[in-house]
Amino acid sequence: ILYYIYLYPAVGLITLPVLAAMCHGAIQFWKCDCENKMLWLAGIHVVSWILQFIGHGVFEGRRPALTDSLVQAILTAPFFVFFEYCFFIGLFTDLHHEVQREIFKAHTRKQE
Repeated sequence: ILYYIYLYPAVGLITLPVLAAMCHGAIQFWKCDCENKMLWLAGIHVVSWILQFIGHGVFEGRRPALTDSLVQAILTAPFFVFFEYCFFIGLFTDLHHEVQREIFKAHTRKQE
């Protein structure tokens, strides 16, 4: 979380309660008296990765970040998702427009 706050403080602070809630949920699940807990966790993990690869292949038509860089996949990609949520709900519109312009420029250069 500190890394996210360092990269972009406003979005980093938005991620703080979300990631804290996710961590709390994980701890509570770990503490629960659930039969086959490790099997559930492994199953969720495997299904999530399968859906990740299907989603990238079908909807984006490109490889996941994991194939480019493990650090990017573990640290930067989740931060990117938080930015996408912020853009979706109308936060940081100036930054969103700037990012869209840069994507358009890069896409135009790639087609030339």
